[in-house]
Amino acid sequence: MLYLHNANFIDGRSGKITLASSVFTAATGWANCKTGESAFGPTYWRAYFAFDTSAVPAEAEITSVSFLVVKRRSQPYGDPQYYVCKFSIGEFIGTTLDGDAGEWNGGTLAATIYAKPTGGQLISLGSVGIAAIVPGGQTDVRVWDDSTQGTGDFSWGVDFNQTFSKCQLRIVYSMPSAELVGQGLTEAAGNLEAAGSATITGEGVCSCAANVEAVGAATATGEGVLDGGGLVERLGAATATGEGVLEGGGLVERLGAATAIGEGILEGGAVLEIVGVATLIAEGLLAVAGVIYIPPWAQHSATRSVAASHVASRAVAVDVRTIDCSELTEGTRNARRLTG
Repeated sequence: MLYLHNANFIDGRSGKITLASSVFTAATGWANCKTGESAFGPTYWRAYFAFDTSAVPAEAEITSVSFLVVKRRSQPYGDPQYYVCKFSIGEFIGTTLDGDAGEWNGGTLAATIYAKPTGGQLISLGSVGIAAIVPGGQTDVRVWDDSTQGTGDFSWGVDFNQTFSKCQLRIVYSMPSAELVGQGLTEAAGNLEAAGSATITGEGVCSCAANVEAVGAATATGEGVLDGGGLVERLGAATATGEGVLEGGGLVERLGAATAIGEGILEGGAVLEIVGVATLIAEGLLAVAGVIYIPPWAQHSATRSVAASHVASRAVAVDVRTIDCSELTEGTRNARRLTG
């Protein structure tokens, strides 16, 4: 799939540099993007565009780069005898358009035309333009007049940009992808690496897979057995789905979300690490996932002495006395023990 990115230039870093009497002078802003010459002096001026290419992915495979010409409705008077306009591209404008010799000659020549550019014209910058794009950064273009006056007028030029319509750098690119499909047996796979998307699909057995790495999307799907998986690493999203057995899994690491779903057996899992959200669902058996350590109970043992029982004696007194029974009638009275 091809993608088109229309890069706009950074107004505060774009404009023109004028060379007159060996002195460079810079002027920034979209209204100053112009190129041309004057025989009086002589004086030369060149247009500079600092395009924002930060939205181009670092993994992009660029297929074409073109400069879109937007001209002002009113143009300078005059034409040389031999008209030449050149386009150079590179990375040579800093945080400001300084107006020095380095910027005056900046970039690598990518295209030359021999007639004044027309509004809406796309100037292909070819392989030089493709190699010069700075993904995630800034890419600069210098448009400069290299005409010969000859029998022509004393002054001429081209003024770029309108208030609501400005020149652009058009970049066409694709994202890389890799796919490995097998219905039988895949063994000892070494490395499948893709900046875009990577897919491994197998109905049989995928054994001893070493590394599946992708900046885009990574998917490992199997109806049989995935054995001895090494590393599944993904900055975007990682999914491992299997109806059979996942054994000896090494590392599933994810900064965003990681999901491991299996209806069979997950054994010997080493590490499941996730900064965002992690889900582990299994309808079968989850065994020996890392180490679960519980400190053993400690039993306290000690000896306590027991004192011997106290033994003592106490005297018991017995009160003995005589009772006169002469006045008692017939009968018997039992003696009574008196205690004192």
